[in-house]
Order: sequence, then C-alpha cells, then structure tokens
Amino acid sequence: ADRLIADNYHEATALFIYVCDYEAVMLEYGADMTIVWVNSIFTCLDHCIEQFPRQSVTKVETFNNFLLAFSGVLEPDEDEPAQSHSQQHAERCMALAVHMLQAAANVERPGGKPTYLKVGLSSGPICAGVICGLGSPRYSIFGDAVNTASRMASNSMPCTASNPYIHFSAATHETLHDDFCRELEISEGLHVAPRGDGIEIKGKGKMQTYCLTQHLEPDSALWAEAPDSEHVIQGPKTAAG
Repeated sequence: ADRLIADNYHEATALFIYVCDYEAVMLEYGADMTIVWVNSIFTCLDHCIEQFPRQSVTKVETFNNFLLAFSGVLEPDEDEPAQSHSQQHAERCMALAVHMLQAAANVERPGGKPTYLKVGLSSGPICAGVICGLGSPRYSIFGDAVNTASRMASNSMPCTASNPYIHFSAATHETLHDDFCRELEISEGLHVAPRGDGIEIKGKGKMQTYCLTQHLEPDSALWAEAPDSEHVIQGPKTAAG
C-alpha cells in the first residue's frame, strides 16, 4: 500500500477536451439523455486515439464533461535528438485534436444542435502515477503542464470541425516544427496564430498563448455571445456582410 507507482516524463504534452453545454443539456433533457450524448462523444474520441500508433497517445481519463490524454510515453530513439522527441509528442496531440474535432462533428447533442468542444494543450514535465488510497486505484497525470493544459481548454473558444479553435501554451508552440505547421495549412487550411499579446489565465497571470484556427486574426470579431452565455464561433465577415 505504501509503494509508489509513478513514472516521470521530462517532456510530454497534455491534451484536455471539454464538452460544452453539459450542464445546460442536463437541465433541459435530463441525466439519461445527457449520459447517452456524452458517452457517444467519448466513444467517438476513443476511436480517434485508437487510430494513432500504439501508445503514441495515452487516454488518461474521462469525467463528467472532459477527456484527458497525453503523449510522451514513447522513448526517443538513441540517434534521435531530444528536441525531435518534443516535437513528436506535441505534434501527435495537435494532430489528434484536429482529428477529434472532425470526428465529433458526427455527434449531435440532444435536440439536434452541433456538439461544441473546447480544446487545450500544454507541454512540459509530467508525472504519471496510480493513486490508490485504501481502494479504487486511479491512474492519472500530474504537473504544471497538466494544469496549464486545463487552463488552455477552459479559456479556449467552443468550436466544431467547421470552425476549429485549438488553444495551446507557448511551451507547446515552441516544440511545433515549422514543417508540421505548414502541412496543417496545406492539408487542413489551419493557421497557428498568437492570441493577441497575451491573456489573463487564472492562477498564472498574463500568458502569451496560441491557437490553431482557420483565421489569421482569430480573436478579431469572430465570436458572438450566445443566449446560454457560451461563445459560439461565427465565420469571418465578408465584404458583402
């Protein structure tokens, strides 16, 4: 019972996915329909993880309306620079997030509206371990990168595959290779852009963060206040409108 079951990863990336409107759906449609809806989303996201090479991304847990995963399990090859390994785990999580948004577009919330997700990533040292207590052992990950990834998700914009918004820290931005970013622009039409000159993050102060989005100026009048107080993504305004 006193044995520590934990592994330390010097470089890893944590990925948080929050399902938006969870409480609103619960109030309007009840627990049964909400559980069916959330289970459909998490099953869909699990299939996305399974499509990646074995153990390249590890799902840690789902609870209520969030999913937590991380990459960094695989050790780098002996001849592979350490920086390349950092880029691998950050890029795996970023590619997975894009894939998850595309897959989740097939899951409608009760009432037929689209499912919106909030996505956040951060990179850095992570400790993965089992917390037992006196029973019900639970595997989880710990560290500032995990906490920051959660903050990135909670301060992100609700989005769908048709207008994605993946929010991430400067630590993750520094590990992304230019070739990977160019490939996202070519294949998905997505751009890496700074989020203004920084935003206030609870418990962190002002942080320079970044997002992966279709828009070169992602926070410039692209968001409108919705009736349920969630920000809903609108398309960029055209010259005609």
